[in-house]
Amino acid sequence: MTQPWNSMELKSGITAVFLLSLFLATPYPSKG
Repeated sequence: MTQPWNSMELKSGITAVFLLSLFLATPYPSKG
């Protein structure tokens, strides 16, 4: 537990947050 995140875990976390932010920031086509 004292060791830092692994490259895979860190990359996965960043990717998840990035995709979530992009998804929320992208307006829905139905809203114009």
